[in-house]
Order: sequence, then structure tokens, then C-alpha cells
Amino acid sequence: MRLSFNQFSGEIPSSISNLTKLQMLRIRGNYLVGEIPRELGHLGGMTLLDLQNNRLIGSIPPSIFNITTMQKLALTNNSLTGTLPITICDHLPNLEGLYLSGNNLDGVIPPTLEKCRKLQFMLLSVNQFIGTLPRELANLTALTVLDLRDLHLKGSMIFPYKESEIFFPLSLSLSLSRKSVLIYFPHMTGEIPAELGNLRKLKALSLYNNVFTGPVPDSIFNMSELQIIGLGENRFSGTLTSDLGRRLPNLEKFSCSGNRLSGFISSSISNSSRLTGLDISWNSFTDPIPESLGNLEYLEILHLGSNNFFSDSALSFLTSLTNCRKLRVVKFVLGSK
Repeated sequence: MRLSFNQFSGEIPSSISNLTKLQMLRIRGNYLVGEIPRELGHLGGMTLLDLQNNRLIGSIPPSIFNITTMQKLALTNNSLTGTLPITICDHLPNLEGLYLSGNNLDGVIPPTLEKCRKLQFMLLSVNQFIGTLPRELANLTALTVLDLRDLHLKGSMIFPYKESEIFFPLSLSLSLSRKSVLIYFPHMTGEIPAELGNLRKLKALSLYNNVFTGPVPDSIFNMSELQIIGLGENRFSGTLTSDLGRRLPNLEKFSCSGNRLSGFISSSISNSSRLTGLDISWNSFTDPIPESLGNLEYLEILHLGSNNFFSDSALSFLTSLTNCRKLRVVKFVLGSK
């Protein structure tokens, strides 16, 4: 049953549980209020329950976690409260997607989530969870998306990656299977371990707005399938690899703004021929701006401001940018040599 994106209001009628053959219920994007009826747990053949983007309140009925056929439970962007029961995965062997972001859930994240071994998507961001992320979640090797933004979890975690360990001091570390496509990190400190580069299938890496220090590990640039890299608003120092473009041929968006990076931007950047957005502002890069930027035919956004770049009197790099026919935003401030 698909009823999403309409103007439905009021409460979800408990009588829906009379539809005993119901396998899928989508009512996302409406104006539903009240609590989730506990009677929904009687729908023993349900594989998908999607109540996202409504105005639901109260706790998640424990009966929902007894639907053994459930594959996707999506409750994001409501006003749900309460805790996740320690038995959350005792009866959900087939769960592949758990979407709980944007609520007011509290308490600790249950370590028993490791029992949902088929989980590929786990979104817990923007809630009131406390404590640390259980190291047992490292056993969820099927995970491809793990969203932990704005949780302010504390403590130290070590998650193994194969025979090695990835460790972020006083924060969280994780490993995902080689099918990983996306990682969001919460408020984290310390240096990025080189082992992160082992996630060779990663498509996007977002490390925005943390307190990472030290250099950007060279191993990051061996993840040749990366399309998006977000390193902005940290305290990275040192230089970027001189062959960034050659090692990241699929790169579409790259940002390292708001750090303490220095050195130069290599002309090899043009080898990332799919690049649409480049933001290296608010660092200490020097040397001329490479004219090879003009070879990026898909480039739309270019932010170079607040660095120490200089140029020849003819501003030849500007002339090269005239080849970028899709360029619509350019911001730069030139320093003096």
C-alpha cells in the first residue's frame, strides 16, 4: 500500500492491522500525528514499513521489532522518543535498512544491533543517543551506509579492518565491507589512520566539521572510485599529493577548505576530468594557480580564496578558465609573492 506524499492528517488507524496480507506500507511525507499503533506488529508478513516525514510522537512499539519478515524500517524525521530495546534484532534476521534519523530517541545504541547481520543502511543521526558506539557494530560487515552525524557520542573505539586496526583517539573508528559506498563521521578528533585507504570501493567520504589534525593520509588518494571528498573545516596540515588527479580519475567534488594545508596545487588536477566542484579556500596554498584548470570542461564551482596564490601580470590562469563553459561560480583572492 503506497500513500506517500499526500495531505493525509490525523492518526494512523489501528484497524490497518486487519489487512493481514499486507506486506508493504508507505505513508511517508504526510501530516500524520499521534503514536504508531502497536497493532501494526500483528502484520506478520510485513517487509517494509515507511512512516518517514510525518509528525508522529511516542516510542516505537516493541511489537514492530517482532515482525520477522521486516527488511526496511523507515521512521526518520518524526518526533519519536524513548530508547531502542536491547532485543531490537532478536526477531529481525532479514532487516536490511534501519532509518531512524531526525527524531528524539535517547539512551545508548544497543550493541545487540550486531545481530542484524544483513543491515546495509543504518541511519541514526540527529537523535539524543548517549554513551559510545558499541564496538560490536564492527560485525555488521554488510553495512554500506552508516550515518552518525550530530550524536556527540563520547569515548574511544577500535574497530578492526581485516588484520589491522583503525583507531581515532577519543572518538570513533569504523570499518565497513569492501562494498562500502558512503561514510559520515560525527564530531571526531585525532589523525586519520592510513588504513582508511583500504576501503577501495568507497564512493564518498565526508569528514566535514570535525577536529582532525595532522596530514591527509596519502592512502586516501588510492581510493580510485571516490567521487566525493569532503575534508573541510578541520585542522589538517601539510601538503596534498602532487598526483591527486591521476590517482582519482572519478573525482567529481573535492573540498579541503578551512584547514591549514600548504604547498601547491599540481597541474595533474586536470586528470580528474569529471570534476564539477573544487573548493580549496581558507588554507595556505602558494605558487601559481595551475592553468590546467581550464581543461576541466565540467567544472561549475571554483573556490580559491584566502590562500597565498600569486600569478603573472597577465593573469593567464584566468584566460585558461574561459574554456570551462559550465563554470558559474568563481571565488579567489590572490596574495603577493
